[in-house]
Amino acid sequence: LDDRQRWVHLTDNELGGFEIWTRNKGIVAGPIAHGLRIPTKRFIASDGEEEKGEGEGAGRGIFAKQYIEEGALLVELPSELVLRVQEDEQCPEELIATYGDVWKNYDEWYVRLGVKLLIEQQKQKSQKDSKFAGYLGLLPDSIDHGAPIVWTEEQLEVGLGYYPTLKASVERQKEKWSRISSELSAMFPEFSPKELQLAFYHCLSRAFKG
Repeated sequence: LDDRQRWVHLTDNELGGFEIWTRNKGIVAGPIAHGLRIPTKRFIASDGEEEKGEGEGAGRGIFAKQYIEEGALLVELPSELVLRVQEDEQCPEELIATYGDVWKNYDEWYVRLGVKLLIEQQKQKSQKDSKFAGYLGLLPDSIDHGAPIVWTEEQLEVGLGYYPTLKASVERQKEKWSRISSELSAMFPEFSPKELQLAFYHCLSRAFKG
């Protein structure tokens, strides 16, 4: 156990029915649970005794409810519930007519996956149920303020000015995202540049290769 933080279990109601949705979809989870992580900090009280209190930086996450053996099952889900792109993937047949130019003009995996994500979110908005509905409901509606991609020039200088190479890399990424999102929004007005960049962020911060 880590005494630098504690976890508060989140109820299914607080998760918008996500855990019920996972069970209905045949998703199996091991001894893990959704929770709110609350960091703790040690400090010296006025009487000289060491005490602990709540620190800053709380956030949602997954915690183990018990000791987990190496190789134990954590999550198992049907393959059809995986939103994915394959290496060297051709545009899916059902998307060619409308979104074929995305696959033709952009080979960045997060752009293609981001468009797939937005298509599923559009289904939700138009009252057409997406098979990923439970997961989509958990996605934040804005990019985390701690992500350099949304920092102002002043914030970049303060936060990364001491590391010019990293700062330049972030600036190039900001320019690239701005260009691609503007181009795609012009092609597909149903997606705003802000929505596209949020989709890129969701993919880059949550997707994994395997």
